[in-house]
Amino acid sequence: MAKGSDPRNGPSVMQVVESCLQKLFATENSDQIKTFAISRTDAKVHAIRSPILIGLPVACDWFSQSELARTEFLLCFNDQIRNNGFTNAIELLHVDPVAMGFHPCFHVSYRRYVYRLRVISTEQSLNYPNRFFAHLSHVIPSDPSLASLSEFNYSWTIPPTFNIERAQFVCDLLKRPGQNFASFFLHQMRQRINNKEYKSVTRRRQLLQLNISKGEPYHDFTDCEDEAQFYNLDFVGHGFMRQQVLRGKILRKFVQKVGQGHKDS
Repeated sequence: MAKGSDPRNGPSVMQVVESCLQKLFATENSDQIKTFAISRTDAKVHAIRSPILIGLPVACDWFSQSELARTEFLLCFNDQIRNNGFTNAIELLHVDPVAMGFHPCFHVSYRRYVYRLRVISTEQSLNYPNRFFAHLSHVIPSDPSLASLSEFNYSWTIPPTFNIERAQFVCDLLKRPGQNFASFFLHQMRQRINNKEYKSVTRRRQLLQLNISKGEPYHDFTDCEDEAQFYNLDFVGHGFMRQQVLRGKILRKFVQKVGQGHKDS
């Protein structure tokens, strides 16, 4: 959802959206249209639903006042997406006007993230190098199957030592009051040492939800059996969080806890 993109990796979502807007508002000062990605995502994270704030020039006031115009805009936008080869990449679901003064950094109540875990079997782990178990490297196995290749960009592969009961136990620990998952304000250490008082935002620093549940493969292969087990790591955090909980850190905590418990048991 970033505005910029690596020229070697193709266009970003925002670039595609801005190109469609420029074409749809070609006769009404398209250069004055501003876009803001309200919910940014990490690299290689597939966003299911992400709102985009669009600022239109004064000449486009009719757009926010007419529901019929927004409906026609929705249809034309999706037609452009389909006609230009982005059918399975982007889809505009609905268009809603917002009040004056709306700011994406202050009026987003929460964000929901769902990370898919693919726990491979002991037999499947023989195809992975040793560094995969030491550093959780995102690598392709030496003898990849069709299922492992299809899940490479849509799930996080976990060693077979993963234990769902211990993972849920860690989730319960992280949900306890007092956990701080974000640097709400980037205060200098000098100010913190001087015990300067700040507005209390403890509740917004904590996760509203964190659990792990049974999942399913992203692709349904009728002629290919995947021995891996799938789980969904679901957490909801307040929109004010400036530093979201990174996927790698959470999963490393899970695996470290599971690995230590597996050795002790």
